[in-house]
Amino acid sequence: MKSLKRRVVFNYSFVILVTIVFLEILLAVFVRQYYYGNITQILKEKVAVTTEFYDKYLVYDSFDYKSQYIIENFSMDEQAEIQIIDMSGRIVNSSSGFNIEKPVSTADFKKALQGEIGTWRYKDPDTEEELISVSGPLSNRQGMDGVLRYVTSIEETNRVVERITLQAVFFGGIVLILVVLLSVVLAESIIKPIKELKTVSEKIADGDLKARAVIRKNDEIGELGQTFNYMAKELMKSSQMKNDFISSISHEIRTPLTSIKGWCETMLMGDLNDEEEIRDELMIISKEANRLSELVENLLDFSKLEAGRIVLSKEKVDINYLLMDVAKQFYPKAMKKTIRLETKLDQTLTYVEGDENRLRQVLINLIDNAIKFTGSNGRIVVGSKAVGEKVRIFVKDDGQGIDKKNLEHITEKFFKGNMKSPGSGLGLAITSEIVELHGGLMEIESIPGNGTTISVLL
Repeated sequence: MKSLKRRVVFNYSFVILVTIVFLEILLAVFVRQYYYGNITQILKEKVAVTTEFYDKYLVYDSFDYKSQYIIENFSMDEQAEIQIIDMSGRIVNSSSGFNIEKPVSTADFKKALQGEIGTWRYKDPDTEEELISVSGPLSNRQGMDGVLRYVTSIEETNRVVERITLQAVFFGGIVLILVVLLSVVLAESIIKPIKELKTVSEKIADGDLKARAVIRKNDEIGELGQTFNYMAKELMKSSQMKNDFISSISHEIRTPLTSIKGWCETMLMGDLNDEEEIRDELMIISKEANRLSELVENLLDFSKLEAGRIVLSKEKVDINYLLMDVAKQFYPKAMKKTIRLETKLDQTLTYVEGDENRLRQVLINLIDNAIKFTGSNGRIVVGSKAVGEKVRIFVKDDGQGIDKKNLEHITEKFFKGNMKSPGSGLGLAITSEIVELHGGLMEIESIPGNGTTISVLL
């Protein structure tokens, strides 16, 4: 959780940091271009105005007179120094009054000698002061007299730019700190419900299947919590079904075992020479052993179905013959309960494609269930009917029916509507799985007290 929280905070902070740095750089570039560009533009305009005046109105005067005239008339209220430079680079006059012996050779001067206005930004080697200079040609009718140069210090401008940059960095830092704090809060809002899910999962792992996650928001984490709660509910349901199954299967196994043990002890204690009595007792033991065998077979089939190990051996199966054969198998059992077991077959039908043994198992489960839940003097109909290219086989009884609340769960594994009723709760679950393996569909219609009809479409 700490690692996830750290990643969330780091990722958000990193993105904002990159954004702030990018904007800071853009701001710094813009501020510098604005201030320095503005100064340069003003000096260019002054150079243009002065040189134009020089070219128009001082045509016939000497260079010395012209330079003096410009210094005296154009240097008033100027923040920049005006320099008049001859063609060799020597400063012949300046508004500052300082006589500089060193000739000028800067880029702006060289460009002015070519007849264009030139600009240059540099640091004075003597004063360490940063300067901007703009130079323009002073022309006459025969050619050029020299160069007009405006020079101004940008030290104050540098301080303004530096102050603005520092302020931007300061406020950017404040924004970054706020973003980090907000990221921590955001990360905590994400981590907290995950921590709660972790706590709930640990409770469930420890056996507390009633633990549930609290859903605070209808977002992805909320959906995860809902899914988690659904999973916990299904686990609880599965656990309850498992407990019911163990209880039921224990009862189912104990009953025949108790009977077998009891009759074995009776035989040992009785007259072993009485063949008729011994035969009756052995028949009871055989019957109870068959019950155990059937229960074990169901458990094995269920295990195979769950593991996906059942492979169908499909062939052409005479469906009407199979129905008659299975029904004939249950006639004695039905007669014992005084139940009429009838067949109603569609004679146009011949074959279906399927695994005969597995289809026989389906019919045995359905008819056995119908007899089990149909009372004395009841009626069961086993039939078939053509439905286009398919066939519907059905088992219909007028027994006790199935409650509506149990109808949708009746094919679930281990489900028994009445835990006191006989069986393991696996019969219909196995039947449904076999039908699905055949690509078929099983439908159940039931009205409590009026019987049940189970149809299989193949």
